[in-house]
Amino acid sequence: MTDPDVYQAVVSLQREKILPAPTAAFLMRLTRGDLISVHLELRLAFYFGVMLLTAGIGLLFQAHYERIGPLGIAAAVALLAVTCAAWVVRQAPPFAWGPSSAEHPAFDFILLLAAISTSADLAYIEVIFSPLGTRWQWHMFWVALAAGAASLRYDSRLLFSFALSSFCAWCGFSLARPQDLIGLGHRFTDLLRRNMFCCGFLFLMIGLLLHRTNRKAHFEPSASYFGWVLILATLLSGIGADTDQELLFTLLLLGVGAGLCLALYFRRFPLFAMGCLSIYVALTALFYRWNPGYTALLAWYTLASILLLYFLLRIHRRFREEP
Repeated sequence: MTDPDVYQAVVSLQREKILPAPTAAFLMRLTRGDLISVHLELRLAFYFGVMLLTAGIGLLFQAHYERIGPLGIAAAVALLAVTCAAWVVRQAPPFAWGPSSAEHPAFDFILLLAAISTSADLAYIEVIFSPLGTRWQWHMFWVALAAGAASLRYDSRLLFSFALSSFCAWCGFSLARPQDLIGLGHRFTDLLRRNMFCCGFLFLMIGLLLHRTNRKAHFEPSASYFGWVLILATLLSGIGADTDQELLFTLLLLGVGAGLCLALYFRRFPLFAMGCLSIYVALTALFYRWNPGYTALLAWYTLASILLLYFLLRIHRRFREEP
């Protein structure tokens, strides 16, 4: 849609020789609405392309497993990872502690494909040949470290999120050894919950460190959001049976959710939305403790859900309208 004031300003600047003709023509096309950004659509297309390619390769190897053989599959996936990594190295921008995006729009996704291929190849080798034996979980730890280092070098927040998720997987699977779980019973749930909370707290500290040192500070939201998701999931996992422990976790979830709502003043809408959802879940759990009837539950879910959705949409719209 044309903005007449901006359009006339561009025309005046061009007439007075302040703006060169190519720049003025480009700005006039923007103000007329002739140019439409497809940046988000391209990123989504590349992302789903990587996921579909990965799934297709897996199905191909599954269908022709007997013909290719385990060594052939491991070598083919390794070749794919090396090829992607070599392309990334050639296209990579110089290292900088600030944002330094590559020129090619598919850079982040080729880098992600290299990381996924490497991780999948190591997992496949571990399943078939078992080089690490009972310590098979450690390959995820090394993948997380390598992906984290590569994300810093190539300034990829997408790969940084992959590194964080790989580290979470390592933390979870490090507790999954049967010989360590014999006799634990319900204590395993507490151990897993404690592990998840510590992982989330670590991510929050990483985000704080990135922000305070101004080293890859634009990575901070990824670490912080991931950390808060894990902490909220830890509290949510404690909500279940009608016990004092369940009440404690519910009240903690309510308190943390109320604290996250303060992110509204820092224009952190994702954290604010997490806080609102946490409050909704905590209040629902408290409502359950009063043993309401079917009609009361139906009314609660209907009214509370509609009000929450309306409130979040209004806040999000206000964020988009404000400069």
